Formats: sequence, C-alpha cells, structure tokens
Amino acid sequence: MGELFIKVIEDVGVDSCVQIITDNAPVCKAAGLIVEAKYPQIFWTPCIVHSLNLALKSIASDVTWIGTVIEDARHIRNFVQNHTNALTIYRDHAASKRVKDTVLDDGWWERVNLSIKIMDPIISLLRFADTDKPILGDIYEGWDSMIESVKTIVMENESPEYGTSAESLWSTIQVILLSRWDKNCTPLHCLAHSLNPKFYSQEWLTAGVGPSPRFPPHMDGEISQGRKLAFRRIYQDKALLYEIEAGFA
Repeated sequence: MGELFIKVIEDVGVDSCVQIITDNAPVCKAAGLIVEAKYPQIFWTPCIVHSLNLALKSIASDVTWIGTVIEDARHIRNFVQNHTNALTIYRDHAASKRVKDTVLDDGWWERVNLSIKIMDPIISLLRFADTDKPILGDIYEGWDSMIESVKTIVMENESPEYGTSAESLWSTIQVILLSRWDKNCTPLHCLAHSLNPKFYSQEWLTAGVGPSPRFPPHMDGEISQGRKLAFRRIYQDKALLYEIEAGFA
C-alpha cells in the first residue's frame, strides 16, 4: 500500500502534497510511515472521524452504564421496527415487557440524558470534521476544546447514575480521549494551528472553556514544539529553516 501511495504522490507531484489521510488500521499506518520515510515533508495523518468513532466505541465499552443504555436503546428500536401491529406485540410478551419496564424507568431516562450530554461534544467535533472543507487549522483546537467540554459536563453533572464518582468517570473517559488524540495529532496540526489568525485574536484568547487560560500559538510550548518539528521536515535547507523559525520566535 505504501508503494501505491508513493506512486500516486509522484503522479500528482511531490511538491503538491502536504499529507495523506487514512483510517487508523495498522496496515494504513505502516503505509503512511513508508511515505514519510521517503518524503519527510509529507505527513501521514490518521482520519479524525475514524479516531472519534473509535473513541465513542471505547467509551461505550469501558463505561458500563453508557454501554447498557445504548444496548437498551437498540433493543427498543428493534422492537418497534419489528412489531408493526398489536398482535405481534401481544405474542412477544417477554420482549414487550422489557421495553415497557425500560421506558417507564425514570433512572434509565436519566442515564440516557447523561449519556447524550457526555457524548455531545465528541459527536459535534465528529460532524464538524466530516467534511470536504479545509479544516486542518481548526483540528488541534477542536480536540482541545472537546476534551475540556466533556470534562466540564462530567464534573458538573455528577449523579448516582454514574455508579462511581465524577472523578473516576472522568479518569476513564480522559484516558480514552487522550489516547486517541495522541495517536491522531501530528506536527502538521500544530503548524496549521499556528498559522490560523483566529488563535491570536483577543476574542479567542478570552473565550476559553474551563479554568485554564488560553495562549497564542507562539507562546504554547506543546504547539511550538510540534510546529518546529513540522518546519524541520518541510524545509530541508537550513538557512531557509532558520529564517522561517525566526518568524515565530
């Protein structure tokens, strides 16, 4: 697959390619690394939509009560779709009783509400990223704000329905989100973030989510480090690299 990517890149023109985007499968990662080895200035980037889908699946798997809510909802949906008249409902007494007990359970609806609240920032970012528009410069901030939003929702809506403390629930979800972001983030995201004028404006700097202050990209250590790595891969000429880096000093 890597050789196929290289052939397409060379057909298009190496200077016209900035990145290749694939899903997160190991074979795709291996192909991306082959491309990066031959052309360091071209970045392999895991698909953010696929990464967010995997994060949602992991949350449903690792947070038992959220997984149970989703399974119950699927059962109700399937029951409604498969029982189109009163006679079939009557005959499937066991299934209809389970549906009735579920939909009349106030605690279940509370868990539904909490699940939707927690998942909403993740799904919103997924929908934003699922586009053909150029959004590379917004991805770093999108992940950062999404993670902070989920944390705020979990901590501010602590409920007995969690089955554990808000801190413990957030710890589980945080590990999943950070793991996916670490795999998805590349130096190119940091560079694109640094080149987006929006992130230097006072409006953005003063409109942060949560207690953590916002900093312009050139004052953020993690972003600056990623930007430098991107520059060093893109610009092979040391004199030009020095000139480019000086612009962000």
